[in-house]
Amino acid sequence: MNAKMLVTTFLLAALFFSRSALAFQESEVEKIVWKNTAIQIVIPVGHERVIKFPEMVEVNLTKRLVNRSSIEVLGDGVVFWRANSPFEAERVAVTTASGYTYLLDIMAIEKGGPTHPVTIIDTRYPNPIADGNQAIIGAPEQGYHYVDIMRLAAQDTLKQVPRRLVGNLPGVTSVPVSGESIQLYLSGELLAFPLKQYKAPPPHSFYVTSVKLVNKMSYEVEFDPTLIIGDFIGSSPLFPGVAPAGTPSDTMVVLLVSNRSFQEAVNGQ
Repeated sequence: MNAKMLVTTFLLAALFFSRSALAFQESEVEKIVWKNTAIQIVIPVGHERVIKFPEMVEVNLTKRLVNRSSIEVLGDGVVFWRANSPFEAERVAVTTASGYTYLLDIMAIEKGGPTHPVTIIDTRYPNPIADGNQAIIGAPEQGYHYVDIMRLAAQDTLKQVPRRLVGNLPGVTSVPVSGESIQLYLSGELLAFPLKQYKAPPPHSFYVTSVKLVNKMSYEVEFDPTLIIGDFIGSSPLFPGVAPAGTPSDTMVVLLVSNRSFQEAVNGQ
């Protein structure tokens, strides 16, 4: 991890101040708005990711990826991409029938990566369904604040916050995340297990992931946000630390904020 400090927000005091909202949706499809920057796609080896584009596309597969992955392109813009072996991020150009080009940074890892489908949203297409910036009824025009989504994550994870104080959050979606243990704490003292992940809609899309941290040591560990591995822009521990391993309080939960999905933030260090 870089030497940069994570902005740590102690959430407990803020959790009980709700904002108005209407309806919370859950979806296993992650929607990513094309913003003229390469889109990162992580594929676990032996698994297949489904990537949906606005229309029919041609994938310009690099020579390096020919033997390491296999793809199937359907006529409606759906691409099935399977990783046969691990490889570092490789940039791939995808061209639509209308002549638009998208850049994907494709990366394959041994295990623990996301497997849910991804839909690419492009506002140049007139179909309102494909317009990722269309207004969401009930959502704040200026977008959600980190605390809005962190409050929801805390309520869903620990059930310590009354649901009426969280409110419903239109446009916020649940993004699948692997629950397998990962190395997330630089000192190795804490073992990490991702629990739930949420994505805020545009105009300020970001992710909030709740992660369980389990103490492996025979002594108490005080949480240090600077030891979190990955490209995270904020963290909020729901407890200041954890008791020695084997005791009833040897587990804590931390909420992590990132501009990319959890797995991509971890790999993007």
